[in-house]
Amino acid sequence: MVFFKLLITGYLENITSDQKLVEHCSMRMDVLYFLGYDLDEELPWHSTISRTRQLYPESLFATLFNKVFALCVDSGMVSSHTQAVDSAPIKVNTSMESRRIWKNLDGSTRNTSLAI
Repeated sequence: MVFFKLLITGYLENITSDQKLVEHCSMRMDVLYFLGYDLDEELPWHSTISRTRQLYPESLFATLFNKVFALCVDSGMVSSHTQAVDSAPIKVNTSMESRRIWKNLDGSTRNTSLAI
């Protein structure tokens, strides 16, 4: 059961590495509670997760996910509204001296530099 809970956590947290998954889960109290582990208990080794994953066909994981999702919908945990979440790392310059000139729709420009 812990194996499948770890896989669900990895899917929801978008973690593809078993080693990073174990590291991530060991640092999150909410995930440890979900897994049924105490703070001082060690999680399974990442190699154990990798070997266990190889025992089952990929179709089993798809079936399991669809079943869990259907149970969530039936219990009201998931609404029927369309929701999308997207994220991407963006490199930014947060320096107070940074400046940016924006072009407005009418062609005029404005300066976003901060006056200190």
